[in-house]
Amino acid sequence: MGSGYVSSASSIAPSTFISSVAREVTEHYAALGKPPRGHTRGRLAQFWWGPLAAIHYEVWLHDRDLRLELGLHFESSATTNQELYKAFGQHLLEIQYELGESIWVEEWDKGWTRIYETQPLFPMDEARVYAVAGRLCEIIDCLQPILEELGAE
Repeated sequence: MGSGYVSSASSIAPSTFISSVAREVTEHYAALGKPPRGHTRGRLAQFWWGPLAAIHYEVWLHDRDLRLELGLHFESSATTNQELYKAFGQHLLEIQYELGESIWVEEWDKGWTRIYETQPLFPMDEARVYAVAGRLCEIIDCLQPILEELGAE
């Protein structure tokens, strides 16, 4: 699947889909006076507040298993990642109460940790851009106050 791949279940190429979601998320928080820092490349967009890009929200298209991931990634030092993993684990029930049981806290690759959910990859169309951007904003609105309380933004 090349970067221009468009499935029959999609009317937008993956890189355009990600860019559109990123634009919507950025515009939402800019309108609230809290524009995030971030970057978009290919099938991945990241957003963060504060100086640490290693702790960021992410939307990521996984072509191999046809999933879309939304979440908060801790890609800092192993010690910081473990501290955040434990701290967010203590909040998991309240997080799941607010966001649903599709949200998980997980130890991951390279000593990283994450709080995330996955969704089916398709469809990738204009309506889904707004749905995915809206869901990522819900996740950010739930998790960012906890992150700030922990002083890890």
